[in-house]
Formats: sequence, C-alpha cells, structure tokens
Amino acid sequence: LWPEHDYEMKGRVGNVVFTCNAILEDDGTLKVYYGAADTHIGLAEARLSDIIDNIQF
Repeated sequence: LWPEHDYEMKGRVGNVVFTCNAILEDDGTLKVYYGAADTHIGLAEARLSDIIDNIQF
C-alpha cells in the first residue's frame, strides 16, 4: 500500500497512507481500510489468495 492518488498525496500530512483495519470476508476477499494524507479514509480490496501468491521472498 503506497500513495498514488491526489487524495493520498495532498492533505494534512501529504504522501502518506496507513492501514487502520482489515476484514477477511467469507469469499476470501481481504478488505483493508486505510487513512490517506491524514484527511481521507480509503478501502483497498484483494483476494487473499492473490496476495499470498504474489509474496516475494
């Protein structure tokens, strides 16, 4: 998770995103709520299996 959009780069604390909470749904979707620039709340979603498949060691 990194800042990409204007609302994540411009605000009280620009160029910052930080996780707040995560929920794993029954269908395997991971929902990650995050703060953006200390001004907005965002939601990122991905399938947990896709995240695990793309972990690089």
